[in-house]
Amino acid sequence: MFDENAVREALKTVIDPELGLDIITLGMVYGVTVSDEGAVDIRMTLTTPGCPMERVIMEGIQHAVSKLDGVSRIGVDLVWEPRWSPENIDPEGQKILGLGR
Repeated sequence: MFDENAVREALKTVIDPELGLDIITLGMVYGVTVSDEGAVDIRMTLTTPGCPMERVIMEGIQHAVSKLDGVSRIGVDLVWEPRWSPENIDPEGQKILGLGR
């Protein structure tokens, strides 16, 4: 069986095509829960409401997480609060994007 860490590792393969970094590094994933029955719920945001890459990212999530053995359902709760900002990006990602502090 898999756990939250395995889901987060799978989500590291989902790249935001506009920024070229994965959604974990970008700080877009706010929470992951995994039930004993294999249901995965992901609470996340996008860089902006109406993001043109929403469909690509959501398909990437479904594809990446469904590869985990035992997944029975994948739910994504797309939220806008708290709002995403470049400060959400982890320090290594900020360096890659030239935003390093």
